[in-house]
This record gives sequence, structure tokens and C-alpha cells, in this order.
Amino acid sequence: MGQRLHGKSDFRWGKHRAIALLAQWTVTVAPVPEAIQTSGKSKNIKTIGMIYRHREAFNTDNPRAISESDRVTCFISCQKPTASLAAQHLTKHWTVENKSHWTLDVTFTADRSRIRKGSSPAIMGCLRRFALSLLKRYTSMPKTSLKIKRLRAALNTDKLEAVLFRV
Repeated sequence: MGQRLHGKSDFRWGKHRAIALLAQWTVTVAPVPEAIQTSGKSKNIKTIGMIYRHREAFNTDNPRAISESDRVTCFISCQKPTASLAAQHLTKHWTVENKSHWTLDVTFTADRSRIRKGSSPAIMGCLRRFALSLLKRYTSMPKTSLKIKRLRAALNTDKLEAVLFRV
């Protein structure tokens, strides 16, 4: 009835760093039961699924894991139930998510933010992403990092206006 797909990936950071990440995942998908499809509220839903991820970060010189995490994510989809299609979407989603997170962290040191109360973290996250999009579209300094563009805009009002208004 359902399908299951297993995968494994191994990442290493940097040429000389001895830290690696081992990620293992299992995707399980099944078609939506008839009772749900005929209820009228969920006509387009064709697949229900679950993704189990296990990640280990470790020092390659020492086989003991530095950190481990397990995560289970459930999903519904209007696509036909294939585990390989779900795994492709998972990989693309996390590639985009990780690249965006890394860029925000390097440019704005977002991981070190002390903003914690109420809706302030969400608001600051939106402002950071907006500022990041403005910096990315500013192409007058093509070989300059986003962090340096941000610094130059902070120190020079002409550069700030150029970033904000594409001058």
C-alpha cells in the first residue's frame, strides 16, 4: 500500500576541519484513505507521509558523536504517493533552507540574537530577510560579500541610499 525509501548522506566542512555530519533519513508515504477523500473537505489531498531524520555531528579524529538529533516530520500532499518524489522535495527544501540560514547567520549573526520576547523574533527575522534581499539585488559591488556590503551601507549614507533605492 505505502512506500518507504531510505537514504544516507555524509557532509564534511572545509578542507582542513575534522568535523563531519552524517544524516540518515527514511521517507514513508501512503495514499490518503477513501474516507478522508470522500469527506469533501480534502478532495485534492492524495498522499500522507512521514519523514524520520537522524543526524550525527562528530569529529573525524574521534569516532564519538559530538551531537545527535532525531526529528519526525509528517506531511500531506496533493502529489501522487511516491517516496522518491517526497525525498526529492525534502532535499530541495532543506538545501534552500540551510543556504538561507547560513547566509543570514554570516551576514547578520542571526544565531547570536538575544531577541526573545513576544513576536519580536519573527519581526526581526522578516526584517533580516528583507535587508538580505536588498543587499543581494545591489550589484554595484559584484565581488563584495554581503557582510561587507552591509558594513559599507551602515558607514556611508550614499551607499545606504544606493542599496535601498537602487541608485
